[in-house]
Amino acid sequence: MAWCNHHLEKRGLHVTDISKDFSDGVMLINLVEIVSGASVGRYVQNPRFPAQKMANITEALNFMERVLGVKVVGCNARGMPGDTLKITQLEVQRVLALLYFIFGISQLHRRLI
Repeated sequence: MAWCNHHLEKRGLHVTDISKDFSDGVMLINLVEIVSGASVGRYVQNPRFPAQKMANITEALNFMERVLGVKVVGCNARGMPGDTLKITQLEVQRVLALLYFIFGISQLHRRLI
């Protein structure tokens, strides 16, 4: 979570609960935009309905595949905004681990060189 907050601070955002804060896709979109330096495009900034939350998460996952070349196998929008905390948290952690592996490690490597 510290790695996420380090990057999200750039936009004045902060994560305290992974399962809740990433459940609507907004934090995930912000995080992938920050670490990639590219824009996801249009998304629902204040989603209230499950369909809007799923659309945001789908957009973030599609962006990761299209722009970053990362396909998150076994993870989709239906599992993330759901009520099942374990599934939600597991899938969010999988996505965050991939982002950290790609961007966190490369940033550390750049500092060491």
